[in-house]
Amino acid sequence: MAATHGVPIKAAAAPARPARARPTQAGVTLIELMMGLALLAILVALARPTLQNYVADQRQIARVNLMLGHLQLARSEAVKRGVPTVLCPSTDGSRCADQALWHTGWLVFVDLDGDRQRGETEPLLVAQGAQTPAAHITSGSRARIVYQTSGFTPGSNATFTFCDGRGGERARAIILSNTGRPRVAFTQANGDPLQCPPP
Repeated sequence: MAATHGVPIKAAAAPARPARARPTQAGVTLIELMMGLALLAILVALARPTLQNYVADQRQIARVNLMLGHLQLARSEAVKRGVPTVLCPSTDGSRCADQALWHTGWLVFVDLDGDRQRGETEPLLVAQGAQTPAAHITSGSRARIVYQTSGFTPGSNATFTFCDGRGGERARAIILSNTGRPRVAFTQANGDPLQCPPP
């Protein structure tokens, strides 16, 4: 401690620190919790139809892509082997069905004898099983798709219509031209809306 003119000088006292406030625990009241749960329930109810449509759309897209891939396989095998290949609906996984209802399953096979029906010795390329019960796949009157060695499919254009119980607005189609090239569409080849059977 220094002195000035004989008067001692005291050191300045350190400022007092403010007392720390004790942390308080933030809690949720029962009313706030109930309001939050009610809001969550409303959001789930609003999102449910959208989620259901999304799931149904993904299933529909998967079915379309499956058929699309098998059409392309049949075309490429006919060109590669130099022998016609056939894609036809089937209910038993071994023979072609007479009706053009493809949701029961379908076959892709090499048609060695040209009779458009699979014989026991003819190579089976695909034996696709039945689709889910909600699926409905038709192709008008075309119960056989025959790919020639050129990759072409003789006859009129074919339209595969994929329905799932939600009506024509949610349907999709594969349109197959005479050149054998398939394309995905949301209308018929002439632009008319797709038609689905009543659910």
